[in-house]
Amino acid sequence: MKAELRQQWLDLQQRLARQGERSALALSVRIPGAGSLWYGTLGDAAPCAIELTRSSGGALDHALIYRSRPDVGAIIQGAGRYGQHVADFGGQLPQLFDEQARHLGRMAPAVTRSNALAEALADQGNVQLLGGQPLCLGTTASRAALNAELFEKCAKAY
Repeated sequence: MKAELRQQWLDLQQRLARQGERSALALSVRIPGAGSLWYGTLGDAAPCAIELTRSSGGALDHALIYRSRPDVGAIIQGAGRYGQHVADFGGQLPQLFDEQARHLGRMAPAVTRSNALAEALADQGNVQLLGGQPLCLGTTASRAALNAELFEKCAKAY
């Protein structure tokens, strides 16, 4: 299963790279039962396996989300052309579409510190701004990618 999840990370990275205008800072996929995650940036050749309890740097925020939200299986940090400007307009998107309400949920107010992240995500929303950068969450890598695309669509409409 670990190899399959690594491949999901690689597939997700390629999918985001094909979208072009996306500025994904980092992406990760949880490795269930192992207490770790695959983590890396869009430009990395391969992800690194990192333990949830020994993470540091950018992976620290991802590990915090996985520890506080057992339903999350993948995270994309970053946004496309429109999503990156949500912070300029209050850092919180109103619910504009039924699809947005179903898949993204309510977006909590933006947070600037990692220690406020778990509380902001307690309402089970799948998009959150942390330090001006969007975090799109999903149960799987594919769902995280769809949520990121939906977030971009909603940001453009807003």
